[in-house]
Amino acid sequence: MPEIKVNLHPLNFIIISGILQSIILACILLFYRRGNKLANVLIGTCVLICGLHFSWSLIIDTNLADIFKQVFWIPYSYLLAIGPLLYFYTKTLTTAHFKMSAKEAFHFLPVFIEVLVQVFFIGVSIRNSILFYDVPGFLIFRIIEFVGTIVSILVYGKRCLVLIRAHEIWAVENFSNQKDITLLWLSKLIKYLRVLWMFWLIFELSFILFLQFQLHLIFVYLLLYILLAVITYSNYWIAIQALIRSEILPEKKNLSPTPDNTNVYSRLTTDEIKRYAEAVSGLMKNEKLYLHETLSLRTLAGKLQKDPNLISYVLNNFFHKSFYDFVNDFRIEEVKNKIDDPAYAHFKIIEVAYECGFNSKATFNRVFKKYTGKSPSEYKSRNASNG
Repeated sequence: MPEIKVNLHPLNFIIISGILQSIILACILLFYRRGNKLANVLIGTCVLICGLHFSWSLIIDTNLADIFKQVFWIPYSYLLAIGPLLYFYTKTLTTAHFKMSAKEAFHFLPVFIEVLVQVFFIGVSIRNSILFYDVPGFLIFRIIEFVGTIVSILVYGKRCLVLIRAHEIWAVENFSNQKDITLLWLSKLIKYLRVLWMFWLIFELSFILFLQFQLHLIFVYLLLYILLAVITYSNYWIAIQALIRSEILPEKKNLSPTPDNTNVYSRLTTDEIKRYAEAVSGLMKNEKLYLHETLSLRTLAGKLQKDPNLISYVLNNFFHKSFYDFVNDFRIEEVKNKIDDPAYAHFKIIEVAYECGFNSKATFNRVFKKYTGKSPSEYKSRNASNG
């Protein structure tokens, strides 16, 4: 019987490096005690599961499975947990005081079955001294598993996006600055993950059904490693993003206003709404609250000693603006006044923006162009030439 050697080459090392780094970061997230601990555990588990799945392919390709059959005496695939883990990770970031309860365990029933089936195949493989992917029925299980994972990621991904859209609406109604509050980064990440996993799982299905594990075909081998490299380092990137966000995402849902009283305020007369609107506008102008970058709807309502939902109702129905847009109106006017003021001629535009309540250059540039139709530099240059 010919001696089996470990198959190592540069492509292996690239993938192994990505897998090891993502697994290390996943373990850091699992035991990280700062930020949102539950969110860290959920996303850390998700990254770890992905890392284990990718390592399965490497163990086969490097011949480790043929040399050390014991490495396949444990289940490597928990793919049906990815969708629920992403969903509950999103829920921890969008729901105040969210805690996992017994009813959430139902979402992980498919992965429990997935693991039990793998344990069964492992038991058969040990009794018959064969690798568990050679056990009859394994390929059928794998096909069902991959199709189920595709459906799971699509369904749970959509549920994540619904939660994020609701969160974004809530954010603009309650905060004057969106930095560290917006979850658009998570929305983009989930959309990216859905596409990436679709490509990967469809390739794996094709690999099983049509290519029959033909790794000697060079184009198949290269495609496998290109996809594996992309998805492996994407997993690593997700772990880094999660670690960064665990530090900067505040407990923002704790700042949410009291329960919605829209039906109560809909009975207000036009004169009453106008009176409240004048009070809000007058307070903003007189005390220049918009200069505070952390200004929230609750803070503004507290100054007026009114219910935050009342103020929100007035902003939406009298000014026809969200709290975010209402405050930024004042900030942009303040920026324009300072740009036109010779006393601020030596200030950089971004310095003026920060002084007027903005806390992000990208946000300031976007908002300024939305309100004026020009970039800050274009506006300043035009005013300078007119002067």
